[in-house]
Amino acid sequence: MLRTGELAADVGSVIYGEEAVRLGAAKWEERDVNYGNLAAAIVAYKEAAFYLETVNPKPECAALAAEGLKRAKEELDRRYTDQRFLADKALNLSQWETARNELKVLLEMVPDRKDDRNRDARQKLVSAETNLKKKGGAK
Repeated sequence: MLRTGELAADVGSVIYGEEAVRLGAAKWEERDVNYGNLAAAIVAYKEAAFYLETVNPKPECAALAAEGLKRAKEELDRRYTDQRFLADKALNLSQWETARNELKVLLEMVPDRKDDRNRDARQKLVSAETNLKKKGGAK
């Protein structure tokens, strides 16, 4: 892992990086347990990359962070596309309650409010809830 001659700051960065990789891997393994776990894995892998950015030579966990980040992003994109299809289908069929539920799942999948996908889902959720209230079906 660490080679002689590395600075104490690098040691701390590697320790934090390794911990973030472990968290990312744990969230990846639990990706089917909670909709937000893929997003949490992405955050953890990005955090690991941040900690390891200035460490040279790169420890093994840097490659694990990069691979994990790529894999988690690809899986989130795939799942988001599938879930968005379900939400859009419900919206197009004026199935407002179903649309609301599917859009809430999207928001759990992409909890970052700065993400365009989150903003899009929030806007559509407002529309679905407005239509539910018009029909008297809001809970």
